[in-house]
Amino acid sequence: MALEISDEILGIFVPIIVYWVYSGIYVILESFEKYKLHSKKEENEKNLVSRFTVVKGVLLQQTFQAIVTFLLFKVMGENDAGESTSSIFVIAKQIVVAMLVLDTYQYFTHRYMHHNKFLYRHFHSYHHRLVVPYSFGALYSHQVDGFLFDTMGGALAALISGIYVCLESFENYRLHSKKEEDEKNLVSKRTVVKGVILQQILQAAVAVLLFTITGSDTGASTEQATSLIVLARQFITAMLVMDTWQYFFHRYMHHNKFLYRHLHSQHHRLVVPYAFGALYNHPLEGLLMDTIGGALSFLVSGMSPRTSIFFFSFATIKTVDDHCGLLLPGNLFHIFFRNNSAYHDVHHQLYGSKYNFSQPFFVMWDRILGTYMPYTLEKRVEGGFEARPTKEYKDD
Repeated sequence: MALEISDEILGIFVPIIVYWVYSGIYVILESFEKYKLHSKKEENEKNLVSRFTVVKGVLLQQTFQAIVTFLLFKVMGENDAGESTSSIFVIAKQIVVAMLVLDTYQYFTHRYMHHNKFLYRHFHSYHHRLVVPYSFGALYSHQVDGFLFDTMGGALAALISGIYVCLESFENYRLHSKKEEDEKNLVSKRTVVKGVILQQILQAAVAVLLFTITGSDTGASTEQATSLIVLARQFITAMLVMDTWQYFFHRYMHHNKFLYRHLHSQHHRLVVPYAFGALYNHPLEGLLMDTIGGALSFLVSGMSPRTSIFFFSFATIKTVDDHCGLLLPGNLFHIFFRNNSAYHDVHHQLYGSKYNFSQPFFVMWDRILGTYMPYTLEKRVEGGFEARPTKEYKDD
């Protein structure tokens, strides 16, 4: 009788086994002195931690990683999409996306850990005790460093690389069926991708000009660079500025027939929104609403270019989530923000086009100015959810 082991179990333990087997091969090869970057004597003199301590540290981190991986598999569920699991094209795309996500996340986290003296001293310096690195010391780090840097980075890579492929299999959490998406949307996904890339090119050009005008943050004081209070204040200010700019500009684009017809209607061709269509706009609208709104948030908040990396990454993730068309259980954006995918989906429907203008963070302007449309979530017979306006709005 064949022993059956689930993909989830293999996904947890195979990377751990690979780590020790592959690093063990290099331990054997350490006798080839002429190929080494450092001599054995240098290792003994320069490294500030023993190999035994490194082994214990790595095993501890791998225990944390195994727990997070187990929880990740539980949240995402089993992948039953037979075609996608057997497609070499899909697998290759997922691997490439995961590599890019992991590289991006680890670069900025790693760099910030070196620039922030508190984080370096208390966390990241553990890894740099290995002045002379060796194979099985690759994952030796402080537990917090390992969790934030490796475990969270791996989790993000797994989630983001698979999320677009998994969208179609998460029917029980969709706000619209795949059939609705195909029937109601007035633009192809290929066109959306081209439009988003064009807008991002314009945003990048404006960001370069903005950083050139405002200068770099190398002269910023150490106190400002390490103060969580300053960073929190800048984040909140930027969120409020961005929300205010986007609410009034967005609302005006709906009330001005010329602007709606020639600019904003392009975004509303996606009656059934999906994640990577979040930034699909007319280029001029993207410049006026998103890019200039972002520039104002940056300038008014007084944040540095380094801080802006984290703020605009957060704002981008929030915007994508608002358009993802899913109500996933445990989604932190849905827990902490009333402005979420269901709230914004109401605005994309014909009955909600004059309501729920607020984006991307809070709903305060809709509440204050009477454009807030309450809704209820009802389960569809075929699976998923439908956001419906409450009774008093149905006849509007």
